[in-house]
Amino acid sequence: PEAIEAILLGRSRLDAKVAVLKPLSSAISIGSGGPFGAEGPIIMTGGAIGSLIAQMLPVSDNERKTLLVAGAAAGMTTVFGTPIAAIMLAVELLLFEWTPRSFIPVAVAAIVAEVERTLLHMPSPIFPFSGSMEASVAGLGGWVLVGIAAGLLSGLLTQLVYACEDAFLKLPIHWMWWPMIGGLVVGIGGLIEPHALGVGYDNIANMLDG
Repeated sequence: PEAIEAILLGRSRLDAKVAVLKPLSSAISIGSGGPFGAEGPIIMTGGAIGSLIAQMLPVSDNERKTLLVAGAAAGMTTVFGTPIAAIMLAVELLLFEWTPRSFIPVAVAAIVAEVERTLLHMPSPIFPFSGSMEASVAGLGGWVLVGIAAGLLSGLLTQLVYACEDAFLKLPIHWMWWPMIGGLVVGIGGLIEPHALGVGYDNIANMLDG
């Protein structure tokens, strides 16, 4: 959200403290067992680095946005090892256009990040897939249905998050008790289904392995 806000409202300008504090706070949270993924932090960190470099150069707002998105795509590629997915996500979520002047720098940044990742002896993606996929009409139809279902469920999840926030605001207790209530609900859910706890990367890897 911060990266999108910076692009839409802040002329793609991110503060230097974001590039320092975001990875630091994320490392503490994730390293201590917090149920947080690396997607958001790496988008913000890579985007902040790209934005800072752009702010030191005589570039336009659109060019600054391109460098911000290029940094985000490079960061995602470095962590997950999926340059194509990083490019698609960055273009769809942050760039909002498919023009060559914007798309090519983002693609180059992701490719360079993947090459450097390989040189650092991290050749496999974070979610390796060892199976095989054969393109067929039935398979393509199934993928379309999965995409539609994922879109609908993501909208439902967003509405549930907003509903929970509104419900907490209506509670007749001080806000300092909200984290305890949330932790209690999460803990009960973990007792019922332990796989629901944590970031969820293990669940994704298990599903890909079949």
